[in-house]
This record gives sequence, structure tokens and C-alpha cells, in this order.
Amino acid sequence: MTDDAPVHPDLQRARYAKNGGDRFLGLWVNLLADARQHADARRTIVRFFKDRAVAAALGSAGEDAVVAHLRDAARLYFATSLTDPQYTSTLLGLKRLPIEEVHGKAAIEVVDTLMALEASKAIDGPAARLPQALVSGFVEALGPDGVAPLRGALAKKPRLQSFDIAL
Repeated sequence: MTDDAPVHPDLQRARYAKNGGDRFLGLWVNLLADARQHADARRTIVRFFKDRAVAAALGSAGEDAVVAHLRDAARLYFATSLTDPQYTSTLLGLKRLPIEEVHGKAAIEVVDTLMALEASKAIDGPAARLPQALVSGFVEALGPDGVAPLRGALAKKPRLQSFDIAL
């Protein structure tokens, strides 16, 4: 997270594995992969929220704190993607995409993931806040330039209007 506030120990344990891996970032990577492969995201969501460390963090640090870290992990994913040569190029890395196309690609990835979340029928309880955390993380990473491509991608998927998403 960007602020200097101390992180609740249970939340720290839930987010970071002993080997230093970011489990919250891993959730987004898995959900984005599920969406890309048209796989059922339900298993990924249920497994994440049933994890003992995540359940402990929800109980002691609170849902708002966990969701803030999920949003931060989504921001980290998209911020990292913007600097990844594989993500920002096509044709075996030989052609660099213009920044507008990169933003559009990322927006489509968000919408595809939202579709997977909606199809999973597993977004209740704290998981109900995953769509907003994903969108907020995306907007934080891309800034105002990311809003228009995301609006355009969302407009093509009327099914997603059931989500109450603030841009």
C-alpha cells in the first residue's frame, strides 16, 4: 500500500506468503487467467476466501482493510503490466503497442474478468466487492487515461450493468 500506516499482522500474513509472494496479486493473476481461458472463476474465488489466513484477516483487520489490499494488488498488477515489454507489444515483442492500445487491452482484460466474476455466481460476502476493487485498482494504475477505454469496453457488455461500479 502507498501509505505508511502499519498493516494488521493477520492481513500481512494473508497477503504475503512466507516466500515473499503476494497472494492478493496471485488472486488477480488467477482470475485474469480464468477469464482469458473462459474457465470457471468460482473455484479461485472460493479457495481464496476460504483460506485460513484470509479468513483471519477478514475477522481481525476487517473487510474494508482486506478489500483495500485487494484494490492495491489490482493496481500493482496493472501498473506492472504497463511496463512489461511482453504485455505492451505484439508479434513476439517486435512491435510496441501505442499507449492507447495498451490501455484498451487492459480495459478489455478488466471487462473479461468482470464477466468471469459475474458468471461464477460466487460473488457474495466479501467477494461481492471484488468487481469494484478490480476497477478501482485499474483506474489507480492507469489514471484518467484508463477511464475512457474502460467505459467503452463496459458499454459492450450490458450484462455487467448488474454491478454497481464507480469509475
